[in-house]
Amino acid sequence: MFVATANVGDTIPAPLRDRMEIIEIPSYTRREKLAIARRHLVPKQLSEHGISPETLDITDEALSVLIERYSREAGVRTLEKNIAAIVRGVAVRLAERAEGPTVVRSEEDVRAFLGPARHEDQIAERTEDAGVATGLAWTPVAQSA
Repeated sequence: MFVATANVGDTIPAPLRDRMEIIEIPSYTRREKLAIARRHLVPKQLSEHGISPETLDITDEALSVLIERYSREAGVRTLEKNIAAIVRGVAVRLAERAEGPTVVRSEEDVRAFLGPARHEDQIAERTEDAGVATGLAWTPVAQSA
């Protein structure tokens, strides 16, 4: 038995793909990303940067902002990078000023560390301009003539 992974199945040669059992795994939901960030990513980044949980608290609201406005992706790589950037920013502040505990609560707090949001609210994107398409879809299904 062989196990293979691919982000795009179209690059796998057809004879090989014909002999495979293809299992598609959907992306994480927002709720799952929030749980992964809370349980794994934040503690990992705090530990890697030598910051105690008492020194930095990133609220669920701030994590939701990171998920929605700064790291729109199927996985959590960019989310982890953004969490790491916030933790490094807090580490710099602690080194410069020996501040007390920091709480990252809101979008404004996140913006202070990461700058302006990289993605707009999806609902606002869909409804802002009438007649403007905000998405594009492609499927590998061939259209018959």
